Amino acid sequence: MKIGIKAAHIFALCFVFAAQTGAASAADKLANIKSVGIISALGDCLNLRNVDRISSFFNAVSPECVPIQAWGIDEAITKQISEAVANRFAVKPIAYDPAAFYRLPWTPVPGTLVPVKSALQALTNPGVDAYIVVTKMAIANAVGDGNDTYVEGLGIGHQGSMFGDTNKMFAVYTIRIIDAHSYDTLETEGAHLPKTGLFPRVPIVDVDASMWSNSANDMTEAQKAAAKEKLTALVHESIGSTLHYMDLAP
Repeated sequence: MKIGIKAAHIFALCFVFAAQTGAASAADKLANIKSVGIISALGDCLNLRNVDRISSFFNAVSPECVPIQAWGIDEAITKQISEAVANRFAVKPIAYDPAAFYRLPWTPVPGTLVPVKSALQALTNPGVDAYIVVTKMAIANAVGDGNDTYVEGLGIGHQGSMFGDTNKMFAVYTIRIIDAHSYDTLETEGAHLPKTGLFPRVPIVDVDASMWSNSANDMTEAQKAAAKEKLTALVHESIGSTLHYMDLAP
């Protein structure tokens, strides 16, 4: 594992474990939650991040967005969470505009949560006690070694160097349980994969170079199909692991 990635992962994991330290008090708050609505705002774009390394302190970054709402990522997340929490909460359907949550401002400070209160207040509450909300999070140094590139949400990062190319797929988000009346956050967990050692892993994985496209417009149907398959599996695995650490799934 490269140094830049280590730094990013450690920062993100600090956020994960900081959230876990409040698990007991959060569990007490959840004792009064009987019904939930689920909002997932993650699957609008496959973000392509092409990092041209100029130095250890400056990088030229060209962001590109491949529209992927048709891939059904948010619908799959909603279904997975609904099935996971059904034995604990009554899950009620929520009518919401995903674009209102896709457009929420984010900060380059890793672990910082996007503000959702206004977007939630605009909803017609169908009589739920809390919302389970999945939104994008930002993380730095996720693409290669020694760069300061921030990535958020779902995507593929590419960095070329004289030693070879780095291609990584990422799924960077948070799951929050938010009181539907006070809008207080009752529990928060940053996305991660199951442990393979002492710590959980941030959902950033190597992908084959053939999956990378320098331009969203030039991404072929074969590349999109390969990315969809890999990304769907990565999101599904990380959602399951994250729900596990929230004590919402086995």
